Amino acid sequence: MAAIKPITTYKGKIVPLFNDNIDTDQIIP
Repeated sequence: MAAIKPITTYKGKIVPLFNDNIDTDQIIP
């Protein structure tokens, strides 16, 4: 996994990610 970032692009959208352990399945677009 990448390092912890304040924001990360996901499916063309920018979503806040403060926990690098979050799975993409847990991200609601």
